Amino acid sequence: GVLLTLHYRQKSAGGKLETALGERERENGALRRKIKEVEKRVELLVGREGERERERQNEERVEEEEKRKERVRETEEVENLRTELRDARIQCQKLETALGVVEKEKEEWVVVA
Repeated sequence: GVLLTLHYRQKSAGGKLETALGERERENGALRRKIKEVEKRVELLVGREGERERERQNEERVEEEEKRKERVRETEEVENLRTELRDARIQCQKLETALGVVEKEKEEWVVVA
């Protein structure tokens, strides 16, 4: 009778252990699934953050390129204005020279007349 009682107790304890193990395995499985879900969410967030960072860098590059183009345009405008000014000075000198010639001819005419 004692052996039979021990046998049942062992069987009962074994059954309880198996039940407890099964519960632990289910809990572990659920935890593993949750961990995977969290890892996926983290990857998505990190991916979005990386995407945002790339977008921000692209915007900065575009802004820098626009500023550079504006500086080039301004430099070209300044160069064009300098060229126009130089041309205007040359034209002015030519006109002054022509005016001087006309003045001399006028004086000569006055002397002749």
